[in-house]
This record gives sequence, C-alpha cells and structure tokens, in this order.
Amino acid sequence: MIPGDLEVWCDGSGTLIDGPACVGVVIVDPTLPIDQGILCEASDYVGIGTNNFAELRAMRRGLYLAEQIGAQSGRSDVLSVSVNSDSEYAIGAVTNHSWAQRVHGDLINAIRRQVARLRVRFVHVEGHAGIFGNELADWLAGEARRRLLLTMGIERRPKRRPERDGSHKGRRPKAAKATKAPETEES
Repeated sequence: MIPGDLEVWCDGSGTLIDGPACVGVVIVDPTLPIDQGILCEASDYVGIGTNNFAELRAMRRGLYLAEQIGAQSGRSDVLSVSVNSDSEYAIGAVTNHSWAQRVHGDLINAIRRQVARLRVRFVHVEGHAGIFGNELADWLAGEARRRLLLTMGIERRPKRRPERDGSHKGRRPKAAKATKAPETEES
C-alpha cells in the first residue's frame, strides 16, 4: 500500500556543455526507514549537457516515476510529493517564475506542468553531507556515467554503494528548508 506522500531524491551528473549527462533517482515511502522504504531506483544517461541540465532531467524523471507509482496505487489524484535535491539551480528554476529561462526553458516548463498535476514540496538538501537518499541518488547518477564511459573504453573505478552506516546516517532533510511549488497558470 502506497501512502499519499512520496519522497523523490534526485541528482544529476554532468560536466561540460558537450559531455554526457546522467541522472540518479530514488523514490521512497516515507512511512518506512529510508533504507527499507525504497520503491524505485533509476540510473540513466539522458543526453549531452551540463550538470544543471542533468539536475533538471533528474527532477523530471523523479516526478514522472512518482506519478507512475501513484497511478499504479490508484492515488495519483491525491498524491503529494517531496522532491529532495541538492541543486539550488533546479529548485529555483522550477519554483521561481521570475527567473529568466534562456537555458533549459522547455525542460523547466515541462517540469512545471508535472508539478501542476501533483502537490509538490521542494526541499534543498546539502550535497555530499551523508544524507542517505541524496547520497544514493548521487551514486546512481555516477554509476550511469561510469557505465556509459565503459562503453567508450574509459574505465573508472566504481564507488561503493551508499549504505545506512556510520557515513550515511539515513537522515531526512529539515523541513525548514522546504519550498512550496507556486501556483501555476498552466493547470
């Protein structure tokens, strides 16, 4: 049984404007301990682009997966989602309609349309701070990049998958950092 709320942990991995961009997404049932409530993981190459592009694509993928889980449970009409990201850029681009959209405008508008269908709360979390959901999403994005580079003949040493141990405490972000999605005209 899926509760009305889901946690989406998303992270992007990109570097140069003409380099590969990858995403990592974790969907969690927040009624269970974070390492036991994982409903879905995604780790994919999403095209060529910067880290900001990858962060936005990870957010879009996470919202899509949350919608799919909600639809499978018959609760998509009442689904509320907490989107946890270490990207101030991605959260700001989606929630602040006064930001100029010279770059990634179509992608930002697509995410805003997804947000309009759900009750979404955005939470900025500190990156690389031992927060399990964020560390796992980061690892998944890095693994997608490593797998892609292997197909190109470039070998990178794999990182160890985050576990809920001394270095990854399974903490959830503080609610004080949450940003509610603004009402949109695109409903």
